[in-house]
Amino acid sequence: MKCPFCKKTLVRGEKKRFENLSDHVENPNAENHPLRLTFVCDCEYSKDSFWDGQGGIYSGRNSYDHRELYRLFPSKNCHAAIDSWDEWMDNVFTFQRKIEPFMIFAKYKSSAAYRVAKFFFNPSKPKNNF
Repeated sequence: MKCPFCKKTLVRGEKKRFENLSDHVENPNAENHPLRLTFVCDCEYSKDSFWDGQGGIYSGRNSYDHRELYRLFPSKNCHAAIDSWDEWMDNVFTFQRKIEPFMIFAKYKSSAAYRVAKFFFNPSKPKNNF
């Protein structure tokens, strides 16, 4: 995986306890979370941030800093790590939303658009990072 800001390869960081989306959905009031792998970069834009094994970013920055990152990197809406599962799924869903209006003969337009998007992005599926 690579940093979405400076494009350098992310290195493994220390294991941390943090709540991911699955944890939040399954048990939103949990007090403890398991130790998980983290990936870090030393560039100035990823200060106080780390990525999980799927490429999702976790940051300790305040909202002003996030607005500044979005101003500097407007094409990124989630800042997922490059060549990660999160970036791949973001690309699939973005393409799905773009082609959905053209699925005029499909009974379920969203499902058809998703299948077409996965077909086109399947060769670029990332490899497991751990």
